[in-house]
Amino acid sequence: MEALDGAQETDKAELKMFVAPFYYRTNAGKLNPPSSIAIPSSEGEVLVTFQNRYKKLESEAPLVPILGDAIGDYVRQSFNITIKGDDLPAGKEQEIVDAVTELLEKHGAAVAMEVQEALMPVPTFHVTRLSKFTPEQNLAIDRIWPVVAMVKTKGRGK
Repeated sequence: MEALDGAQETDKAELKMFVAPFYYRTNAGKLNPPSSIAIPSSEGEVLVTFQNRYKKLESEAPLVPILGDAIGDYVRQSFNITIKGDDLPAGKEQEIVDAVTELLEKHGAAVAMEVQEALMPVPTFHVTRLSKFTPEQNLAIDRIWPVVAMVKTKGRGK
């Protein structure tokens, strides 16, 4: 079953790779582009949806050659702070949660704090990229920071 799931994920990724150039060319300059491309097949229609979702990007460096000085218009810093409860002293958990930084230091549990940083797109990036950048630039961005795309076959009929 794992092998079939893996093969299906590979097929979906390949389909997205083949459809992306058409999607970016067709929607270049549009402010309200459709999110999906329907592809007829012998088994029925396949829908490739380019969602307004992106995976975390650890560094902006790969995007700087494409977006240049305007990178701040399209990318913002995002981070999460996580406290590993298992690393906190037993019986002191609630007290530490109530005053996180001070109490972590007070109880010698600073090691329990992790800070994870990532870059996330600004809310308008997905639509703006189509109106501001060429299809070639969008494909270059997609190679570095791929948009999450879904492929649906169920319920699409012949």
